[in-house]
Parts: sequence; C-alpha cells; structure tokens
Amino acid sequence: MESEPFYDLVEEIENYLGYLLGVRVYTAISNENGEIKFARDDFIKENMIPFITNFVQTNFSLLGVGDHSFPMSNKSIGFFKISEKSMIILYAKGVKLGSLLAFKTKMFNYAPKIDEKIGEITKITIKRKVEITKEITISKESAPSPSDKPQYAQVTSKKFARLPRLIKELTGREKFPINDVKVLRLCDGKHTIKDIIKETKISRLAVESVIRNYQKKKYISLKRTTI
Repeated sequence: MESEPFYDLVEEIENYLGYLLGVRVYTAISNENGEIKFARDDFIKENMIPFITNFVQTNFSLLGVGDHSFPMSNKSIGFFKISEKSMIILYAKGVKLGSLLAFKTKMFNYAPKIDEKIGEITKITIKRKVEITKEITISKESAPSPSDKPQYAQVTSKKFARLPRLIKELTGREKFPINDVKVLRLCDGKHTIKDIIKETKISRLAVESVIRNYQKKKYISLKRTTI
C-alpha cells in the first residue's frame, strides 16, 4: 500500500518525527471514506488496516479539522484530521502516546499536497426503493401486461435533530470549564446540537462529550425532533 504519489511526503513526515522522537514512526493516509491511500507495511503486518478503516468511517465526521484521537491504550497510534478530505495515521513503538502530538505543529503544512493527491472524493450514498405489488388475476386466455411490472417509489427518510435542555437549576456558584459554559448556555431546548456547534465554534466531538457528561449528571435532558 506504499503508493508512489505519497511516498516523498510520507518520508518527510517520518524523517521529521523520527528526528524529534528518536524512534521510527510509521505513516498511513486515508480519505474521509476510510479508503487507505498509503500505508507502511507494518500496519499490514500487525493487521491494523481493518481497524483504521473502521475508525475513520465511524469518526471522521465527529472530529474537527485539527483534532486528533488516540483510540488504543496499548498502542501508540494517533489519528490526525488534517482537512475535510484526509486523515493521517501515525504509529510508533516504544513511545508514549502524547509524543505523537509533536506532529500537530506541522500537520497543516502537508494538508494541501495530500488533498491534491487524494483528489475529488465521491461520498458513498445508499438509495432505498420500495417495491409496490399489484394483485393480478390471470386467466388462461390472458397473460400479464408489461405495464404490470413492479413499480418503485422513492422513500424519503425523516431527519432527526437532538435538542438538549438544561433541567437543573444553577446556583451561580458552579465553576465550569469555559467550553462547558458555552455549550450549557445554549441548552435551552431550542438549539439543536448542530446549532450549538455552529454558534460556539467548538468541534462536534467536544460538544457531544460535554452534553453526554452533563446528561449523566442529570443537568441536561435530550429531546429528539424531526426537521
């Protein structure tokens, strides 16, 4: 999977991190659909490709550009979303997870070149059709008409939004982190989670985390509504 178009860029990334960390760093590159565009053989040898693909497909939209994730506690593997089209995966042996954060100082330097090489992405969409059958009586003298073939109708799926609402009265003496305050003040039962992300300019992953946290503490209730 060591694709030629990305080879020089990957070498540059690995040389930079290798110099900083003193160990060999292995790189993989994925687009937003979880399609691996480049991966060092070590990812394949350790059977990590299926995990990487699944993680990207599940979490790409939840991470903001510039966000990172360390999903495995027993391996130093980090996922870095460098743009709306691509993600870089770094893996190193014998270092602490936090060491890979050194990459964030230069990650955006590589985004334009990688996006250009990845090219246009066709998002995967699924269309559903419902078969409508007719009850037809066939006599010996007659045969089915071509017009009696199954017909198809487009199904429009309902879209749902979640409306968080603050249900616990605050005393004013609480000391919340600044991002928590930004999110909580918009939990009025009128703003959707998408609205909150847009107004606070906080990543979806962080907003979802705040809401889950205060939902567990019985500060927030969530209501689903169609849009």
